[in-house]
Amino acid sequence: MLLRGFRRGVDRFLDALDSEGVVLFQIVVYLHMIMGGLYCLFIARGVPQSLGEAMGPVIESVWLWLLCGMSICLIGKYLSSHPNKTRYFVYSTGLLLQLAGDICAFGGFMGYVVGTMQMTYWGKAVVAVFAFSALAWCALFLILRDVRRYIQAEKDIRR
Repeated sequence: MLLRGFRRGVDRFLDALDSEGVVLFQIVVYLHMIMGGLYCLFIARGVPQSLGEAMGPVIESVWLWLLCGMSICLIGKYLSSHPNKTRYFVYSTGLLLQLAGDICAFGGFMGYVVGTMQMTYWGKAVVAVFAFSALAWCALFLILRDVRRYIQAEKDIRR
């Protein structure tokens, strides 16, 4: 019984990996960013000093909460992939939560880019700017996808 459940889980993972979708990668990136935001909020009590100086205390707090806000997207993924899609409000709420979470992701990624670019001396931190810029573009594309999926769901329900 336990082995069968494990095998089913492995099969689902491999199906997600082979699907050429973004869900698996989105979950990995968002979970790590959420953990980073929670770590900075509750354990480290802030961001690295150079980034904190560039952002300021208010923007720093907003940025950390944007990172934690990515969890909204993961909840939305669960709701919109729920087997009972006949309940439209569950499905549409899931899509809207995904949109909100992806907007948080975009804000979090761009916040890092803008905060780092404001520093007078980039030094070696410039490498992270390129990575976060790429993640921001990906989040923007996910926002566009979420809007299109929600519009399509609205059209389908009106038919």
